[in-house]
Amino acid sequence: MLALALGRPLEPLLRSFEWRLLDDLGYGFAMDADINGEPLAVDGMYRLQVDAGLERVYLLQPGLFQGAELLAMSDADWSVPGALSAAKRLMRQALAVHLGGRPLVSRELFRKP
Repeated sequence: MLALALGRPLEPLLRSFEWRLLDDLGYGFAMDADINGEPLAVDGMYRLQVDAGLERVYLLQPGLFQGAELLAMSDADWSVPGALSAAKRLMRQALAVHLGGRPLVSRELFRKP
């Protein structure tokens, strides 16, 4: 809330909140390494295996994440093009299985009364 009061943008705060929520509930995963423990490659493509983490893939398919975006998320570097929108997609995918079809309303938590 202090960050909002100081004028920081809402979207990065929401992604940080969602990531912490996943991690605190025991559903977090490495953002700088794949499911085999290999460091993420800047030019690699990855998909989220919700129960395991990020898996490198070599064939294009819907819902993939670029290594550069994931590494930017890991560093909370929102200046990297596409990092913020990729973070939103990643958090939606990661949280969806745990929400049982219910929407996450994190934005509502940060609205001014």
